[in-house]
Amino acid sequence: MKSAAAAPCQSGLVGYGFVMIDRLWSGPTAVLPTVVGTVVLFAAVLTMVRLAGRRTLAQISAFDVLVTIAIGSVVAGAALPPQPKALDGALVVGTLLALQTLVAAARQRSDRLQRVLDFAPERIVEDGELSLSRSLASAQLTRDEVEARLRQSGVRDLGEVSLVILEPGGKLSVFMSDDSGGHR
Repeated sequence: MKSAAAAPCQSGLVGYGFVMIDRLWSGPTAVLPTVVGTVVLFAAVLTMVRLAGRRTLAQISAFDVLVTIAIGSVVAGAALPPQPKALDGALVVGTLLALQTLVAAARQRSDRLQRVLDFAPERIVEDGELSLSRSLASAQLTRDEVEARLRQSGVRDLGEVSLVILEPGGKLSVFMSDDSGGHR
């Protein structure tokens, strides 16, 4: 009499009460398309975010957060095979982390690549005056959004501010006037 634990499963593998590998992974034929697709998506998203501007990363409004979530969902759906398994997801995450590590290392070694990939810091307030020209337009910020973010930093009046820099990641560095109390 054969034991039920040694009965073959659908994939032809012998099961012993454990989750079968075919339920965890789409198989070796899915590796190359998944990795190549992830690399292509990474490059495409990196390019599109750079072209769209730093607002894409700053998550200033509820709409910005929604767009960021939607981009992540689309990328995940496109990178994975039609019926993704757990190890397929791990392969995509591992590929993305490897790409992030490689790009970070390349940025450290090349000033030119860093200038291409990273946003430059921009002065958006100088001596209490909000720059409504090029810097706000290129950052895709409105006056109300800047003022709201300054209030979150404890600024009540623009006159208190010596300098505000929009950093590459979308955060604001606020430098107060000498008589207002330093950096925030």
